[in-house]
Amino acid sequence: MFAMRLALAMRRVDVDAMLDEMEPEDLREWQAFASIDPFDEERADLRNGILIANLGAMLAPFCGSHLAELRPVQFMPFSQQSDVISTEISEEQERLNWANLEAAVAMMSDSK
Repeated sequence: MFAMRLALAMRRVDVDAMLDEMEPEDLREWQAFASIDPFDEERADLRNGILIANLGAMLAPFCGSHLAELRPVQFMPFSQQSDVISTEISEEQERLNWANLEAAVAMMSDSK
């Protein structure tokens, strides 16, 4: 799968030809680089995950402390670590979260 993403990033159509032209050490270097600085949609997923985790931290006082425990990787659907932390909550907790959020929004609206 990594070779396909690398080919896309390098604008190559023939993945096999790209790999044939590349030394194994070059491929390992690209893999190491991608693990430090992901490209394409994996980078976009990371940005989105950071945003959502930060929103959770901001809303935690209003909607429950479990939101403060959210991690960016949980919102990266193709990450191998995305299922490391469970985000399951009960229906009752979800209703309470929505009620708390509505109350927080109402408070902010009233303060204007």
